[in-house]
Amino acid sequence: MGRASWPFVRYVTPVIAAGIADRSIREGEPRLLATVLLHAMQGFVVSTDILRRDLDAASLDAEVARLVHGYLRPDLPDLPEQR
Repeated sequence: MGRASWPFVRYVTPVIAAGIADRSIREGEPRLLATVLLHAMQGFVVSTDILRRDLDAASLDAEVARLVHGYLRPDLPDLPEQR
């Protein structure tokens, strides 16, 4: 992970930990969840100008929010272990 990524992970990790504690975020290791979330979002951040030229900004924002909420939502069943 690059140096520019650390501030995001440092900021988001305790937020995720608080969400896990109050059960608004699924169980997991907070730093790992923050790191995966960062990497999932990087493409949107880097490409935002290009994406917003071709796509409606509000719709794009809604889809990104759906992606984040889906990843962190506590009511998803655990995925089966891979064999």
